[in-house]
Amino acid sequence: MLWTHYSERVTDIGTLRETFAIGSLSESHNVEYGKAQGDFKVDGGRSKDFSQIAGVKDSYVFADDWDMPDGAKLPLWMLGFLY
Repeated sequence: MLWTHYSERVTDIGTLRETFAIGSLSESHNVEYGKAQGDFKVDGGRSKDFSQIAGVKDSYVFADDWDMPDGAKLPLWMLGFLY
């Protein structure tokens, strides 16, 4: 992200991931903090896994170290296409 290049402070990578995801999704969806499961809820961070969303219908894990979609695990960069 461009702001980290020019920033003197060290930015937490998990914060950057979530900021990018929320910014991309909030353009056309209602995004709220996930109180019970996951990081946030769309329409209704650190290393994440499927245990956080087990049993949650239509849930996904966005990973920044992932190149191609694989079931419910999706690459974070795909959210950029939502603009």
